[in-house]
Amino acid sequence: MKTITITYDTQVITDKRKAIGETCIDITLMDDVAERLIQTGESGVAIKEIEKALAPLERLKGRTYIEGSIKDIRENK
Repeated sequence: MKTITITYDTQVITDKRKAIGETCIDITLMDDVAERLIQTGESGVAIKEIEKALAPLERLKGRTYIEGSIKDIRENK
């Protein structure tokens, strides 16, 4: 298992103003999936599954995940 750090954008609305910011999360994945994501940013359905997981996690923080906004994937050493 490898832990990767994924950087992406979120949106929050405060006082009727929309703010977009960058954040990141660490996720532990199978070695082969993590390695493909680190090298190419793609791994079959992994990106779609990660995006499906990010949306509710960000909602629990009072933010909205911006679909397709993953900017960086790297191994967390």
